Amino acid sequence: KPGTDDDGVSPFPETTAPLPPNVIEAYKEAIAGEWQDTWEDKRRLATLHRYMGEPKTALKLLAEAFAIAPMKPEPLQLVAGDMTNVLIQLSGNPADGDRLAQFLKFGKEGRDGKAGTADDVTDPREPYLR
Repeated sequence: KPGTDDDGVSPFPETTAPLPPNVIEAYKEAIAGEWQDTWEDKRRLATLHRYMGEPKTALKLLAEAFAIAPMKPEPLQLVAGDMTNVLIQLSGNPADGDRLAQFLKFGKEGRDGKAGTADDVTDPREPYLR
């Protein structure tokens, strides 16, 4: 449970390191560029937002990329790995990465596929996707 004595302390700083103005300008220009509605471009755009210190936007883009990625191991693993890293960055809790893996693999009803059982999983991205 969050808010209890055994909560970990996030190893991630609250803010990102400041970027030089020319780098910020280059990222903004790239973000404003033309992007296709493909999982690859959504992943690339998410990476730029991560570099800009905008992990919530990156997570939203990665969720969209995952939803439209082909049902093949490589694309799904690439996007799921990126989502896991961003989620841990946002929450500061590595256990959220494990919960995300379980959620993506089995859905909200967990491994047994039945709602209302002990293995049900909530989507740990939910607070950050609003």
